[in-house]
Amino acid sequence: MTQTLLRMNLSYAINAQLAAPSNLFFLRITTNPSPVLVASNRRWRYLDTGGDAGPAWRQLACDDSGWSNGVAQLGFGDQDENTPIRQVGTHGLNTLTFYFRQRFEVEDPGVYTNLALWLLRDDGDVVYLNGAEVYRSPTLPPPPAVITFQTLANHLSVSDPPPDNAVDQANVSPIFLAPGTNIVAVEIHQHRADSSDVSFDFALTGEPAPPPAPPILHWGRFDGQTVLVWADPLSLLERADEVTGPWVRVSSAASPYVLDPGTGRVFYRLSR
Repeated sequence: MTQTLLRMNLSYAINAQLAAPSNLFFLRITTNPSPVLVASNRRWRYLDTGGDAGPAWRQLACDDSGWSNGVAQLGFGDQDENTPIRQVGTHGLNTLTFYFRQRFEVEDPGVYTNLALWLLRDDGDVVYLNGAEVYRSPTLPPPPAVITFQTLANHLSVSDPPPDNAVDQANVSPIFLAPGTNIVAVEIHQHRADSSDVSFDFALTGEPAPPPAPPILHWGRFDGQTVLVWADPLSLLERADEVTGPWVRVSSAASPYVLDPGTGRVFYRLSR
């Protein structure tokens, strides 16, 4: 018994002239990519003064109009930066913690089941989404340790710094999203005060919920007739002369539906 599945990666069409399951046709349907909420190599507001930004910097309401801005990758010391930032802060000392902010829009947070986080960092990082911490790199002390602007990213090793341009990837719950404008805030920490480089870039991708279960179209031979059967009362039977369409609704078709043996080659499918 063959099946017609719609609204999935593969769509199946039944050829009414052929009865063997081996004659099932497959159509590839283009699927939309997961939407990128925050893209890499984009512009960020950043603070590289060496001071303590305080807790308010993580919130959407924080006024960052006085911050610097530039396109990622941001950093210094590796000669691969799109935007060089300062190593020495306004107090005349090497900066230990750098702060980055970017706003982004979400129309409906309910459509996402997961957020995929991608982060280029050197040496450690903490990521906040609308003020809530959603990720902390393993180079920083794990929760419940409190991270301050003087915390060093030396949790894994005090003597050896982490690899340059390390990439972190993690899944984040979409419950932290809000309809409308959102804010992602990232702080990058040095391994030690005399670290020679800093790197930062970031991306966040939304993963939509899967579509509803597709309607299933069964067919078989009964008493010498070819019969189509489906259980979903909301599904409509459609037919086409070619498997690529165009598809036309079969008027008043109800399950079970007996095919006319004299129609020649015809393709059938269900739609909602």
